This record gives sequence, C-alpha cells and structure tokens, in this order.
Amino acid sequence: MTDTNQTTPAEQWTSVQAYVLAVICLLVGIAGGWFIRGSQSPAAAVETASAPAPAPAMGNQAQQPPTPAQMQKMADSQAAPLIEKLKADPANAGLLASIGNIYYDTQQYPAAIDYYQRALKVEPANAGVRTTWPPRTGIPATPIPPSRNSRNRFPMNRISPTRCSTSVC
Repeated sequence: MTDTNQTTPAEQWTSVQAYVLAVICLLVGIAGGWFIRGSQSPAAAVETASAPAPAPAMGNQAQQPPTPAQMQKMADSQAAPLIEKLKADPANAGLLASIGNIYYDTQQYPAAIDYYQRALKVEPANAGVRTTWPPRTGIPATPIPPSRNSRNRFPMNRISPTRCSTSVC
C-alpha cells in the first residue's frame, strides 16, 4: 500500500513563497486598519485625541494630600466594623490593637493611643503593642516577660563569656 499523505517536492512551499505571503498579509492588515480608522467620524477622532490622559499616581504634584478632617473620616469608616465587633466583645485585645493601628495609620494619634492603652489594660503582656508603638505613642516600653523570652527557653542558643572556652564563640 502506498501512503497518500506524502507530498511531492512540487507541492511544498519555498522560502521565497512563504516570505511573499507574509508580506502580502502584513500589507492587507495595515490597509484594513487604515481604512477602518479612516471611516471614523472626525469628531470621534478629535475626542479621543483631546481626552486627558490619566495622571500617573507617582510624581503628580497637583494632587493634594488629604486634610486632617478627611483622614479622620477615613479612619472612622475603616474602624466602624471593628468598633461594632468591639461592642460585642470589649475585652478583645487584638481588636483594640487593630483599631489603634487604623487610627495610627491615618495619623489620628490621640485615638490610637487610647485604643493601645485599652489593649494593654486587657492584655498587659501584648508584645505587639508594647514594643512596636512606644516611640510615637508615649506608651512606656517594658521588656517582654522572661517566660516569653527565647533566650530563657533555649539557653544553649545564648552566647555568654562563661560558656565560651575558645576564641571561636
């Protein structure tokens, strides 16, 4: 039996024919785009050309930073769902700290300090509030209790002069 799928050399495309076909397709595509674009009304073309481009977010000097009143409004809208949850569970230190974070991020420092202090009253050993926020909020920094300190739990990881008998410690 003979294979009917075989092509003879006369039926194959030469490289010149393939390049000519590619150039023809390219020219037909350019001409088609030219005619489609040319068929638009002149008013539509002017509108798209004169439409202001969206301003880039970075480097736009005309955009003003939000005012303190706007920042307060943003903070209140972001904190509202958490405050509703807080009404159901007023002793939730994580929720209090989260609300404090929202007010801190929107530069509402007195409200942030209030929520941080309330979180510390509920959970005095809250390391996140105690060690992260003291420099700007005025909350006194106190060390983490020794029971939570990794150096006390894993004394072999501690380098001390009494345990080091060589100069390669």
